[in-house]
Amino acid sequence: MTRLLCVCILSCALALTGCSNLASQPDSRIDWPAELAEPATLIDRLDPDVISYVRLPSPSAWITAPKNNEMGDLLATDANRAAVTTLLEALRQQLAPLGTDGAMAGLLLDRLRSPLEIAVRLPGDTALTGAELQMSARLDFETRLAFEQQLGNLLEETPLVRQLVPATADAPGRLSLGVMPAYYQFDPQTRRFTMSAGFGSSAQTLTQLGEVSNPDHPAVKRQAELEDSRYGVYLWANTGAVIHQLEPLLPAAQARELESLGIMSSEEVAMSMGSRAGKGQTTLLLRGSEGPLWDLALPDSPATRVQSLGEPSYYFSTVLPDEDWVRRLASASDMSLRDLNQLTTKTGLSWTAVVAGLTGRISVIADDAGSYLAFEPTDADAFASLLDELRFRGYTETSSFSTASGPMNRLQLPLSKLWLDQEMPLASDWIMRSQDSQGWYYEQAGIWYFATVPQVLLARQQSAPEVALASWNQQEADRPTLQFTGQFDSLIQTNYHYYLEGLQTLAHMLDAEIDMLAFPVARVAQLPGRSQASVSLTYRENTLKAVYGYETHPLDPLQGSMGGIAVIGILAAVAIPAYQDYADQVAHFSTL
Repeated sequence: MTRLLCVCILSCALALTGCSNLASQPDSRIDWPAELAEPATLIDRLDPDVISYVRLPSPSAWITAPKNNEMGDLLATDANRAAVTTLLEALRQQLAPLGTDGAMAGLLLDRLRSPLEIAVRLPGDTALTGAELQMSARLDFETRLAFEQQLGNLLEETPLVRQLVPATADAPGRLSLGVMPAYYQFDPQTRRFTMSAGFGSSAQTLTQLGEVSNPDHPAVKRQAELEDSRYGVYLWANTGAVIHQLEPLLPAAQARELESLGIMSSEEVAMSMGSRAGKGQTTLLLRGSEGPLWDLALPDSPATRVQSLGEPSYYFSTVLPDEDWVRRLASASDMSLRDLNQLTTKTGLSWTAVVAGLTGRISVIADDAGSYLAFEPTDADAFASLLDELRFRGYTETSSFSTASGPMNRLQLPLSKLWLDQEMPLASDWIMRSQDSQGWYYEQAGIWYFATVPQVLLARQQSAPEVALASWNQQEADRPTLQFTGQFDSLIQTNYHYYLEGLQTLAHMLDAEIDMLAFPVARVAQLPGRSQASVSLTYRENTLKAVYGYETHPLDPLQGSMGGIAVIGILAAVAIPAYQDYADQVAHFSTL
């Protein structure tokens, strides 16, 4: 049973990774059959008592779902279709000797026409034994008899699952999952398979599954910000309810450890790998309250107001915490206010003044002006006072200049005076001065801009920056605590070449022959010269969220850095929809 589950998960994971490579764009020339791309539907009708929901992608749905993939048109070619068809046949031959495991993998590849959706329903104040497992998917069988025959073949070698009564048009079928009863039905009109399993399951619970629309379920609301295509991997769980059930089963020491971290106070967990707003996105989210993990969440911060001179090559931004957060961190670390004061005693500065002045958002930007730093202090007066205090105490030296575009300041950090031995001979004074650091800055509308040379800042002043970074980075609403977005030359071309390398490797592994010379050259295909990738971390409002955004498929960076994982990623590329249907339509597609 464990091996069977692993095969199911592996097949879906492979489909997720590689089929993204083959995804067509919304205006693609290929006319994919609509029946191959049904999105998730059970999630719209979750019972209010559902405490967890999992969606595993269908190869057919994943490949036909438009995701604005820049490689989509390039891979939607006769050469790629022929190669994948050949490799699929070779893969099926390798799966055949695996018995039930191979049959299950084949079922996912050939018959699954929607994401596989699994939910756990647990009414309030009910023991874990009263949970109901719900399942829904679209399977490509034309008749109930064909479905029953396939089910029977799968169950022949699965002793833990037995069929008690087959399904009919008038009544559901019954299974025995070990000691747990299960009821299932297959509707040949909609080709929809549904199942309800659990000690409280019955024909009635199966009928009620997905009966009422529920757009207010938390899993639906969270999906909108994580994976809005409804085709990718998505996991959501009410961890508060789950932990409440599992806590009595945990060893006391382990429970105490989790409690000390705040994990036992978590309320929600969600994970997705798919697409949002037309771009690929992988997200992990954890939300909770009470405990160190949640007490140290940073305060809310506004989106950046900085505008760049043209689209930046890269943009990095992070939020610096306020005084209250520092106090909470000190408390969690068993530090006292006296300890904090000792940190700045030798400098003559107050730690509260330092923190108040440096609280805000700091950004590093590379655009048409050059590379520079922008600081948006929460309290502009506090930051100005800190600069004055540093200058007064000799930690900085500042000179002011007037330019045609406005005032400019040179900032020097006399490190030689602060750190080096002042008794060194005068002859080595020039060596000491070489250790000093210099930079330039100006202030505009409460934002301080810093650069190593004035020409970068002059370029900003002499030209009107017109790209609002918050909008360009699509982070106005999320306002991450830390984020990086970069645009990279030839990334898509590189990914395309990795894909072709993987095809070669896979063909060799499966002892198959594919025509590599039939694939087009990336330059001829006119791939975009630049591609964008981003990473962000949000840690505020009792929520911890990490997001990786990309324009191509999720495992491209792994393909670029790990040869072994590259092969795994390419194995996924052959897990595309319905081998038989796909092969039958090759001739049709090649004429479009």
